[in-house]
Amino acid sequence: DEGWNLVGFSCTNELSAVLSFSPYIDDIIIVKDYLGNAYLPDWDFNGIGNLERGFGYQIKISDSIEDFNLCNE
Repeated sequence: DEGWNLVGFSCTNELSAVLSFSPYIDDIIIVKDYLGNAYLPDWDFNGIGNLERGFGYQIKISDSIEDFNLCNE
């Protein structure tokens, strides 16, 4: 949904935040991990690095996304 959401990462392997969120780049405002590290696509800044299996991430989006999937391997 538009605004803040929580998403879990359950893919088999770690995956770069940039690669994982790339299909949704136009709708993402910010992604944060549990430490407060951020991925800011508009600033081309990835302070998260790789998404880790079993962890959750906060994501703020500007528009609803259908068929959201982080495992784009």
